[in-house]
Amino acid sequence: MDAAEGMAAVFGQFDLVDELDAVWAPSRHILVYRAPGKRQRDHLTVLPKGTWLEVAPDLWASQDGDQHLLLAPTNPLLASNLKRS
Repeated sequence: MDAAEGMAAVFGQFDLVDELDAVWAPSRHILVYRAPGKRQRDHLTVLPKGTWLEVAPDLWASQDGDQHLLLAPTNPLLASNLKRS
């Protein structure tokens, strides 16, 4: 399984709730996803709060310490695909 498939398996049920201009991130925009339940929120603990990790080529992830997954895609095509899924 490649990194993108792994991310989809763990976080694929999260709901896109917003796109924000980045202040401190590897890309210009951040995609904000909400965990649909407690089990999925628990998955967020694998990511450090406020630190960006490269989780796949052109894709960085972090979390806000609450219930949101933050994704910072550096490739515009990937960003577009993430917004449609």
